[in-house]
Amino acid sequence: MHGSYWSLVISRDALMETYSPPPATRTPVSTNIILLMQSCPDTCTGANCHCASTAIPGGIKPEDAPQFIVLTNDDAITTISHPVIMNITEKFNNINGCKMPATWFVSIQYTDPGLVQDVFVRGHEIATHTVNHVSNPDVNEIVGAKRWLNQTAKIPMEAIQGFRAPFLVFTPDQRAVLNSNGFLYDSSISETYPTASSPARNEMLWPYTMDYGIPQDCGISTGVCTAQERHPGLWEFPMWTIQDSKTNAILASMDPQGDQYELYKAELDSRLSGNRAPLGIYQHAAWLIADTNRATQLEKFLTYASQQPNVWFATVQQVLAWMANPVPASEYQQACPTSASLLSQLPGAKLCIAPNNGCVYGTWSTEQCRCACQNEDYATRSGYCLDEAGSCTIQKGYDFDLKEYVCASPSTPADGPSAETVAPPAVQLDKAECGHSLLQVNGLRISSKEPSPTQYTQAVKGVDGSCSTCAVVDPVNGSAFYTAQLPASETLTGVALLLGSDQTVDVRVGDSMDGNGMTNPVCASQIRVTANSPMVVTCGAKGSVVTVASKGGLQVCDLYPVIPAAASQEDDVAPTTVVVQMTFVGGGLSQARDVWAPAVCQVLKDITGDASATCLVRSVESVDGSLRRRALSAAGDILGTFEVTTINPLALNLAMRRGQDFAAQLQQVDVQIDPASVSAAVQTTPTTDSGDSDEGSLTPSAG
Repeated sequence: MHGSYWSLVISRDALMETYSPPPATRTPVSTNIILLMQSCPDTCTGANCHCASTAIPGGIKPEDAPQFIVLTNDDAITTISHPVIMNITEKFNNINGCKMPATWFVSIQYTDPGLVQDVFVRGHEIATHTVNHVSNPDVNEIVGAKRWLNQTAKIPMEAIQGFRAPFLVFTPDQRAVLNSNGFLYDSSISETYPTASSPARNEMLWPYTMDYGIPQDCGISTGVCTAQERHPGLWEFPMWTIQDSKTNAILASMDPQGDQYELYKAELDSRLSGNRAPLGIYQHAAWLIADTNRATQLEKFLTYASQQPNVWFATVQQVLAWMANPVPASEYQQACPTSASLLSQLPGAKLCIAPNNGCVYGTWSTEQCRCACQNEDYATRSGYCLDEAGSCTIQKGYDFDLKEYVCASPSTPADGPSAETVAPPAVQLDKAECGHSLLQVNGLRISSKEPSPTQYTQAVKGVDGSCSTCAVVDPVNGSAFYTAQLPASETLTGVALLLGSDQTVDVRVGDSMDGNGMTNPVCASQIRVTANSPMVVTCGAKGSVVTVASKGGLQVCDLYPVIPAAASQEDDVAPTTVVVQMTFVGGGLSQARDVWAPAVCQVLKDITGDASATCLVRSVESVDGSLRRRALSAAGDILGTFEVTTINPLALNLAMRRGQDFAAQLQQVDVQIDPASVSAAVQTTPTTDSGDSDEGSLTPSAG
């Protein structure tokens, strides 16, 4: 049976006479109650039309109806607000085992898109709260927030259905914008009792569509409604107020003062004994932070609620979906998608999950997808290290041999460290041994395991730019896989690779994360890799997924795609000259000129993985300067200087910064050098060959 309302004005006294509580509980309401609703016909049914009513949808008996509890959080999703709400929802499950979801009304200013993605892949609802949290927002503020969530945070447009007005200052224009731009619902208008729309505490108004107007008393709220408003198909999810159980005095629609357990328990008990209208827990994370007792009291209430029959924690969208197709609680099945399935809806996004308890003694870095701990980059200062949960709670130890503060790693078995026990060490990106900063990726996966904070923390060691940190990959069914997904499909010339053990591996490039990136690769190579010896695997193909696979375990210390200038994301990338110097050991100038210099140039060009790379030998000279005296000597140390012009100095620097490994490569072509003498520096100004010297020509310095 549908409720029917008409446009009229009722005086306060008349209303109080109609719904008069005992004198001790009488509460003044607004002087004029404006009911802005025409008669709602019985034909208003289904998903797109629902009459305003206190009746349980579908005519279901109260004892058979689900009791929905909806937790919402307003404002920006930040490293501060995110763990506050997550730390609550992760503690509670629904009857079907699904984690408690919440609806997040997101204002864009200060919001971290990575954290928005984290909220979404955990099964929560993302709704909008404008771009800049302004009063009386226009279409750009309302629709702009939806576009940002879609374009920047990658949330599917069809998943962003709700809106809440900042400061709860709502207007007819806002609702018109919502109705014209594909929104499903608004949740801004407060609903109290006793009113014509909600006669009593246990007989509250259910959500409704505004096809025939608005039945609520907008004068109680902080916004405006008009008699002319009609918004077909647009739902209103009321902001049910929390009221004093003895006096009916309105405490708040959001963030009520008082004992959260007692307040919400009284509201829930009334609903369970009445028409089971949804119970809204409307919060701001900042309000919970201001007094930690509030979160404790709220968790106590949620524990109580979870023990009551037919109680479901739900999002706004889930409640409205049930209302469109109401079934008894015994038949209700709430969707429980996995994080992996939700992640697949975010094109180009990576799973980057912050610890539930926050970083503690650190700050969350979306760029690195981990907590950055206090003083982690300073060996001369005490600070904190990451624990197994990814929070900064472990104090640095002091190494008396090194005379510096370090993040100690636990002892490891003989066959290598364990992915579950090794805490990721601090990464000094400005001093990265492999010659590049943290590689930007849209996804990392280890041995077919579903992405998780622990797995991602382990996997990121392979792309963090530090050759001294390695991602330890355990085998699954005998094989180990390490897969990185690039931000966009690129044409690669190769893959720079550094492994921590001698082994044969497959390196593949493709466009799918399926099968650990091994499904339909566009190019594949099987190679034998020497431990701690950097190399470039040639692969001239287009793809966004790079996979390294091996029988047995893997230790990926560095992986970097070699991308030619034309496909690089950087604008106007020009070739860069890397100046390389090294000392030839135990030879003479003639041997350096005739044998070693050409061999060195060939190795340098091969390392870059750049087919257009050039190597110019600028000079060879005796180390002590006595060139003439030692020119014909069969022995003596000779200093050689080379200029390698390439669009990929990263692969070159990867080898140059590890002189021992580079020396080993040269020795394979019978070139002997002093490993400690190898140095390389990238010139800040790109250079071009003037044509004065041919590749491989020698220009000895006068000595």
